[in-house]
Amino acid sequence: MKYIFNGYFILAYSILTKDFNYKTPIELSTYSNYTYTNYMLNFHGTIDHIFFDGKKFQFQRAIPMPTHEEVTEFTALPSCKIPSDHLAVVVELEMIK
Repeated sequence: MKYIFNGYFILAYSILTKDFNYKTPIELSTYSNYTYTNYMLNFHGTIDHIFFDGKKFQFQRAIPMPTHEEVTEFTALPSCKIPSDHLAVVVELEMIK
């Protein structure tokens, strides 16, 4: 079964998860080496994470976060330059063969 999304084929969820054993616990790794991913007037902290199976993926790199000055230029988030109260957490992972 295939689904069409923006002209690209996306495999059905059941195909993507067919080899995943839901009964076996996995150790998840995370990359959250940030001072904060959310910055509001009454709260700022790291609440956004990317979890991955450290036995199947290896962290390669992450995009840099905006500077504190950029985040607080308009007091808090969202702002006219950063339109969300969450900062994007984007990492590159390499599949371990």
